[in-house]
Amino acid sequence: MFKQDPLCRSKLKCKLTGDTINKSEEHIWKHINGKRFLNKLDAAEGSKESEELSVRTKRMSIEIGPSSFASRKKKIKLNHPI
Repeated sequence: MFKQDPLCRSKLKCKLTGDTINKSEEHIWKHINGKRFLNKLDAAEGSKESEELSVRTKRMSIEIGPSSFASRKKKIKLNHPI
């Protein structure tokens, strides 16, 4: 989640939010528990989950194949009331 800030050795740069924070444990915990970080984390996980679901559904449709009911054509019943 963090990489070394190229401008300052005593700071880290968050890969998710782009914020620069101090290396101290207290500052890292404050950043990780912050509203902005958590919202971006939820958004990133949500996009990963939706990609995984689309891959799973594609796999399932390939494995199962078309429904046997879908391939059957409806028969037209002719009822002559007269």
